[in-house]
Amino acid sequence: MAASPASFWAERATVEPLLAAPRLLAAFDYDGTLVPIAPTPEEAVAGPETRGALEALAGLPGTRLAVVSGRPVARLRELVGEAGAWLVGLHGLELAGPGEAPRPRLDLEASAAALGPLRAVAAELAGRHPGVRVEDKGPTLALHTRLAARADATLAGGAFREAASAVPGYEVMTGKEVLEARPAGVHKGGAVAELLSGWGTSAGDVAVLYVGDDVTDEDAFRALGGAPLAVTVQVGGSGETAAQYRLEGQGEVAELLSWLAELRGERGA
Repeated sequence: MAASPASFWAERATVEPLLAAPRLLAAFDYDGTLVPIAPTPEEAVAGPETRGALEALAGLPGTRLAVVSGRPVARLRELVGEAGAWLVGLHGLELAGPGEAPRPRLDLEASAAALGPLRAVAAELAGRHPGVRVEDKGPTLALHTRLAARADATLAGGAFREAASAVPGYEVMTGKEVLEARPAGVHKGGAVAELLSGWGTSAGDVAVLYVGDDVTDEDAFRALGGAPLAVTVQVGGSGETAAQYRLEGQGEVAELLSWLAELRGERGA
């Protein structure tokens, strides 16, 4: 991992030829990247400017736009609108083309049933620790601690992790003030690889941009590491990351979207 990735804007001249390639997969994480982190998931809704920027980018020739999230595809579509984007939901468990129904990668009903005992534990923890809340996504289960006191967050998180370790075939991932139980081996890096393989990369002219802010995005950064046409960007953060470049904060993502649309528009003119 690179402890100090270069500033994206400082290295713009380096990445510009890659992002102007004949074909580009531009993938953006949702929470903390396209929208600011909100106190609760329900409050993180993409505004008209973000939706418009996504639509503009998705409509450009040779450009495939993807929005990647831990949220279900159905909810993600409500949040970003019909932007012409491919949607990756539940960290890669669901994949949907523009306007299409989501395609699950596993038996989601069986996965949801396997989480029954953990749901009971999570509900009990949320009732016992003020500020702790549960987000049930069906085949994954998240415990949010952003609104809890640190002591409550630590105790609830430890108990959740211990209970989740007893669920066969599941693992716990850690994000920003959230723990989530998900099927083992499913992650955003695999989803990006699937998007690329579905586009046909044999011609070798497909560049990839992945922009994300959270620990879960490191899977995508690592999956793309070393690829000659890949550009990986961490939003904010100061610790180690597998990303090549960094934006200072979420507020710069809108600038990146506009710049990229202009670049791709000029290439296709």
